[in-house]
Amino acid sequence: MKNGEKPTMIEEWKRIAINEPDPRSRANLASLALIFAGLARRLVPWQQALEGWNVRESAIINEWKAEGKAEGKAEGKAEARRDDILRLLELKFPGQVSADWVAAIAAETSLKILSRWFDAVALATSPAEFQAKSRIGRGK
Repeated sequence: MKNGEKPTMIEEWKRIAINEPDPRSRANLASLALIFAGLARRLVPWQQALEGWNVRESAIINEWKAEGKAEGKAEGKAEARRDDILRLLELKFPGQVSADWVAAIAAETSLKILSRWFDAVALATSPAEFQAKSRIGRGK
């Protein structure tokens, strides 16, 4: 991106990129150019120059968006599951929830493990039984 903000540089890039016959590949090129322009702190001239290019339909950007949404949904589900476990523990065993359990549950990111722990809370009749079923504090 050296001299990347200069109109002649941008126009030369556009002249080369416009020859890409595939519209999705062209959009990917424009998206990547904007990413690099942003990293080089030259975004504004590139945004202006690429106005009208179909950057929103970039396969790469769409893939990144989908990955971000999936990660966000998974983290949202994990956060909700952690909250459910802690709430159920407090409801079933008021005042008996150890700080170690809270820390372990707060740190866990695996939905599979969190689901197993939720089931362990639901089925346990005592804090000791929960600890035995969940194996918190003794590995997962």
